[in-house]
Amino acid sequence: MRSSTSSASSSTYSRGSASKTWHLNRAFYNYSYSDKVPRISQERIHIQAQLGGHFGRAMGVDFVDNTTIVSCAQDSKMILWNAKSGHKRAWVNLPPGSIPTCCTVERSEHRLMACGGFNASIEVFDIDKCLRAGEHGLLDSIDNLLHNSKEGSGGNGEESPQTNPMQKQDPMHTCTTTSRHEAVFSGHRSFITDITWCEAGKRLISTSGDSSSILWDVEARTKLVTLKGHTDDVNCVAVSPVDSRLFVTAGQDGRCLVWDMRINTSVGKRGNKSSGEKRSTKSTSITKMEPKSAFKASLEKGDAAVNCAAFFPDGHAFLAGGEDGRTSIYDLRCDSMITSIDANEAGSPVNAALFSASGRLVFLGGADGSIRVYDLTRQERAPPMRSSDSLSVLDAHKADVNSLALSPDGSTVASASDDMSIFLWG
Repeated sequence: MRSSTSSASSSTYSRGSASKTWHLNRAFYNYSYSDKVPRISQERIHIQAQLGGHFGRAMGVDFVDNTTIVSCAQDSKMILWNAKSGHKRAWVNLPPGSIPTCCTVERSEHRLMACGGFNASIEVFDIDKCLRAGEHGLLDSIDNLLHNSKEGSGGNGEESPQTNPMQKQDPMHTCTTTSRHEAVFSGHRSFITDITWCEAGKRLISTSGDSSSILWDVEARTKLVTLKGHTDDVNCVAVSPVDSRLFVTAGQDGRCLVWDMRINTSVGKRGNKSSGEKRSTKSTSITKMEPKSAFKASLEKGDAAVNCAAFFPDGHAFLAGGEDGRTSIYDLRCDSMITSIDANEAGSPVNAALFSASGRLVFLGGADGSIRVYDLTRQERAPPMRSSDSLSVLDAHKADVNSLALSPDGSTVASASDDMSIFLWG
């Protein structure tokens, strides 16, 4: 297993015989600390909207497009929102016993959304079908209300003056509910902790409390391979934005495992195949996969559990947010940690994390209800960055922040929390 180690000097990191100073590693961000880099105002990031309608802990949120959001909560519902108006466009009643823990959206031509939960299964829905059902339900409900109001006025065909269905009806109750699945995937032995799409919606990756991850073929509705390597619950998965065949999983054992779908035991073990043989990437060739790299999530506090992971926009690095409140950033090109952030000196866990579209900002959602924003171009001293180094602290939530999502145009961040609310930041 590869691991990062820190030298006696807090400004130097070493791995084997190759020593890299913090100043050289900082070049990874394609920025260099300089007064010429314009600062971002703390007031620039503010609340755009608050979405309320769930009656349970909001566990997941994701963007369908720049104007539509999907969220899931422990009220066994998924809601599609209009991000501009804050109104609900449609909602999905999940099957009995399905309490979601996460959700994700596939934004390519398929336009699918999926959620996983405590019933150890993954349900996939067609977004456009749900939206159409919501629109028809809205019109049907209004027609019925108008008809009832006419009857209530004595049958003279005059509408009751005090009845305005558009004002009295909550969009939540005027949308048709649906629970028709496009597909259901079952194969885990414990609850689902995270899911994500890859390869333009052709495949789905899930992580679970049974210490395994599964790669699914969505088109064939089958399981491709079970990924084993963690010794405890696998908490999260993140896919490279550059090559979706590369992804990382992290879990309670404090390890981050990097996987490559192009490499499996039949073609990827050193010495088993000659260099002249071609590597197959067909799904039928994947019989077993082994992690390409492994990283320890914490250098000082033992095997701290990793709660979340996110890739840098160029795909060369990823971050891992820990139960101990520390976030570490690893560079895949040198297999080492290049910087870290102590988002909360009190040790409050980091539950969700993401990079901005440029990679300059890091958003960290914590168990204390805050979202801390860090500007990586303003790192003026050797890591770790402290909470005092944060650009801004977004503290609108009143309970744990469970999920963060970035809009496709990179202008808006959505957050879901145990306080049952969804906030939009921009």
